[in-house]
Amino acid sequence: MFAVRFRHLAVAALLGGAALATATAAPASADGTDTVYSTTPVKTWAVTGGQIYAMARVGNNIVIGGTFTALKPPTGPSVPRDRIAMIDASTGAPVATWNPGASAPVRALVTDGATVWAGGSFTTIGGVAKSDLAALSASTGAVLPGFAANGNGEVRSLLLANGRIYAGGLFTTVNAVQRVRLFAANPVTGVLDNAWKPTASWAVNGMVPVPGTPNIALGGEFSTVTGQARKYLASVNALTGAVQPWAPPADCDNPSNPCIVRSIAASSTLVYAAVGGVGGRASAYDTTTGVRKWSQYGDGDVQVVALSGNTVYAGGHYDPLFGQLAGANLTRTELAAIDATTGRVLPFAPDMHGGTGVWAILPDTDGLRIGGLFSPVAGDATIKNFALFRPVVAPLVTAQLQIG
Repeated sequence: MFAVRFRHLAVAALLGGAALATATAAPASADGTDTVYSTTPVKTWAVTGGQIYAMARVGNNIVIGGTFTALKPPTGPSVPRDRIAMIDASTGAPVATWNPGASAPVRALVTDGATVWAGGSFTTIGGVAKSDLAALSASTGAVLPGFAANGNGEVRSLLLANGRIYAGGLFTTVNAVQRVRLFAANPVTGVLDNAWKPTASWAVNGMVPVPGTPNIALGGEFSTVTGQARKYLASVNALTGAVQPWAPPADCDNPSNPCIVRSIAASSTLVYAAVGGVGGRASAYDTTTGVRKWSQYGDGDVQVVALSGNTVYAGGHYDPLFGQLAGANLTRTELAAIDATTGRVLPFAPDMHGGTGVWAILPDTDGLRIGGLFSPVAGDATIKNFALFRPVVAPLVTAQLQIG
């Protein structure tokens, strides 16, 4: 088995039961330990007129995409931004020189540091006619005219890998050529890869490389992939598109409220899924066998998962119940942290409420960034649809207490 080189810079699954330590838990730092974040958000710019669906980092800035129409400082007037913006990673202020604007929602973002690829349901971006997918200069926001891949339906997930850009969503053609909800293309020209043509019976909401394998895991609302039965999760070869035997069981099969997968993340041993449906949940599946290793349930959908170190961050619109501790529900409101191996819910528990909840999570060494449609956070109604939790500089080292 060979490994394909991947760069995955979008966001995406899970949770766990019992457990407890001293402080908050979070993403990986340079020495391999997990970063500890404060549960008190930084006062920064708010996002108004809509929500955030996607985030990606470009150097000292963050690109955000969604349905929003403005950004607002803690005091002072709003600044117009139509569905895509670049903000300063430290202050949250919009970068004045980067303002392409999109005609409709931006649902997915990925970057290599020089180019930002944006996917969604727009017909124009940066004043240029582009259907659902575009490449933008990371330094200026200008549309790069050489990239020409135009779909006929929404793009919901993007992945840069092995010299290709992969896309998933609701489209059925790209550049008038049949590509049913999945395609791969040259990231510079947009020319389709004719060797990679899997299909999905319905929406592909997430795609992620599986480390140490040549495969890409898919999550969405489909029931078949290239004609083979796969309920909401599947795996395909990154070079040929061939469907792999990996076939995890659906978390539920309720026709009126199915357990669709909204987002995924992966390590070399587990694939994590953000699951909707009855109650909503986060689940982990063995990357080889597809066996479900654990699930944690909420009183609302889990909408996004992001893996960092040995911590999974799960966001959604559950409120106030999520996870289990000695058979009882824990209080978690729209955001939780979970031990990626054991599935135990960690004590990180910021106070978030409102709207449709969390849709985007971007963990980094300088902060945990959360996007969606929510307010207030920690009781502050001026923190709206975007929240930044900084690392704890000197977490206390004390004996840990295991509960449950």
